Amino acid sequence: MKYLLVILLLLSGFVRSQEIKATSGWYQIMRVSDIENAGNDYPLYVESKKKETKISVKAFPKSKQMDLYGFFTVFVHHEPVFWDESLELSVRRTSKGKGKKGSINGGETWQQVHRFAGDFFRLVGKGKNVDVQYRIKGLSVLLPVNTYSTEVVYTVLNL
Repeated sequence: MKYLLVILLLLSGFVRSQEIKATSGWYQIMRVSDIENAGNDYPLYVESKKKETKISVKAFPKSKQMDLYGFFTVFVHHEPVFWDESLELSVRRTSKGKGKKGSINGGETWQQVHRFAGDFFRLVGKGKNVDVQYRIKGLSVLLPVNTYSTEVVYTVLNL
């Protein structure tokens, strides 16, 4: 048993971690006045501001090596609070972030957000204030009047 404990302690020294922060709070109110002509429907989609959410990714605990050369993958999914399946939520990355020495790839085109995690974008080195925009499709006068909400979850993996 003593040998097993020593091995576990040695392996725990090699475990890496990471930290991700996202700030937002977007909501969209649809009113009858948003319908321009009688017999028409709501617009095909609504979009948030281009800088709606800011995402920052870094190694944790702080590591200069990982902040410069670490490989990070950011995943995205949503967890419905009260959601209609006819609504389609999409995201896209609208900036490379600020003060970035590394590189960032992917996420520049709209991608649908599902209930299971999917690749969003990849970073080499830490990323700070990467801007994200949202879009919702499927709004309709046929959709029951209610307050629909979902939580968008970002997960980071460091390889």
